[in-house]
Amino acid sequence: ELATYILESVGHLRRLDSFTVVTDSTLNFGAGWAEIRRFRSCKKTSSYGVGDLASSVALRGRIRCGIYYNEILIKSLDQVSLQKDTVVTCEHDEYRFRWLVDGTEVAIILKSLLNEYDCCDMMESEFIRPAITGKGKWHLSEFSYVCD
Repeated sequence: ELATYILESVGHLRRLDSFTVVTDSTLNFGAGWAEIRRFRSCKKTSSYGVGDLASSVALRGRIRCGIYYNEILIKSLDQVSLQKDTVVTCEHDEYRFRWLVDGTEVAIILKSLLNEYDCCDMMESEFIRPAITGKGKWHLSEFSYVCD
């Protein structure tokens, strides 16, 4: 079954600004960011995940990948293939989202670009959370956070 996980802190105000996931026998993989106020209010089904639902952006795919926002392909990543032991790093700062695959940058998406697609303000970093979708095996290998 496809599952989506949101990473959140408990008991402190530090926000995560990057995380790294290692794929294994993963299907329908997605790694990115969700604006939690709207993402949580969406009607979820087992076939949707980060990048598919409102106010979320993610690197999605396996053999043919892309950056998706609200189910819209906004950047094709035909050169990227997610095999077993692929390392996917997701970062965000005040202005952009960034993805690395096996240490190589594959995409940068400006938050201001996403605001053109949707009325939700993806610039509000205090509501952005890491999100991972997948069926099968993968593991979170590291994360970092910022003290505001």
